[in-house]
Amino acid sequence: MDEKTITAQLDTWRGRFGDAYAERNSATTERVRDYTRAYAKMWECMAADPPATILECGCNVGIALRALSNITSAELHAIEPNAKARAKAIAAGVTAKGNIVEGWLQSIPFPDRHFDMAFTSGVLIHVEPDSLDTALSELGRVANKYVLMTEYYSKHLQEVEYRGQNEMLWKADYGELFMKKNPGWRPVEAGFFWDKLTGFGDSNWWVFKREE
Repeated sequence: MDEKTITAQLDTWRGRFGDAYAERNSATTERVRDYTRAYAKMWECMAADPPATILECGCNVGIALRALSNITSAELHAIEPNAKARAKAIAAGVTAKGNIVEGWLQSIPFPDRHFDMAFTSGVLIHVEPDSLDTALSELGRVANKYVLMTEYYSKHLQEVEYRGQNEMLWKADYGELFMKKNPGWRPVEAGFFWDKLTGFGDSNWWVFKREE
């Protein structure tokens, strides 16, 4: 990992602000059930050629990893910058010991094409615009087959106040931005998760497949 990629936003997430989020972000039975239903929907796009190894970029307490373990036997890995969240995910045993490590999107600590799939769930929205190109490039770099993203959508980059703080959350067309930074990938499918039915906070999702 490149320590030079630690921005003010990332430093905030690694500290008490991120600790508080990990405390609030409980992996309840209901939330894991909602996530399992959502990921099963996205998984349909990859069912003909499913990934055998998966990296979540920013797993927090491991809710998405729990959901994926309900629908696939793929080998699950994750990076997470916040130590408290990482410890919770590891303690829960959501994947094999050693498969959840310190890391962040702007400098993913794995070689090119190391995983069949890399994905984010509500993480790109917290990457400041100056680092977004790097994060999107890194996401495509470590994935060999698929990239999946679930993030808040806006046709144009839009900052949103988050828990009383500025410069901590943005909405954007992350699918379009990913394609601009990664021309060797093609869109497979996209959709929308309405919060009242899914618990995903009105998020868009995108699935891409590598062509090169």
